[in-house]
Amino acid sequence: MKQEHVLSCQVARYLRMRGYVTLDCDVMSALKYLPAYDARNRSMFVASRKAMSYTLGQCDIVCINKYGNVSFLELKNGKAGKQSDNQKYFEQEIKCRGGNYVLIRDFDDCINFVKGDNVQTTGTGGSPLTPTSPSLKAKENE
Repeated sequence: MKQEHVLSCQVARYLRMRGYVTLDCDVMSALKYLPAYDARNRSMFVASRKAMSYTLGQCDIVCINKYGNVSFLELKNGKAGKQSDNQKYFEQEIKCRGGNYVLIRDFDDCINFVKGDNVQTTGTGGSPLTPTSPSLKAKENE
């Protein structure tokens, strides 16, 4: 199992333990389960992802903290792991829109991210995990 995959599992588990909602966005990682000699199925897989408007360079995990703040996490294998040009472009796209993009190189980076992320920086000012949308409140009262 690749070190980056192990890190991804650890990060996702830790974030969920800390109350985050996590979304695994590393859709192309499934290619590792298709043998290299199976060119037909590999090309069909890639074509289906392109048809679904897969974004080149998209992050590995999207997470939402208890205040509703969204962060985009890119996981890399220690100091040796490098972002591709597409990943750097995706990072800039997120940041220029005011988004939070975080490069995680090891589990300590994840812990430090969570420590620094436990503040409310956006949202409505409501308490954590309290529905503020009228439609959510209506459903809650039903």
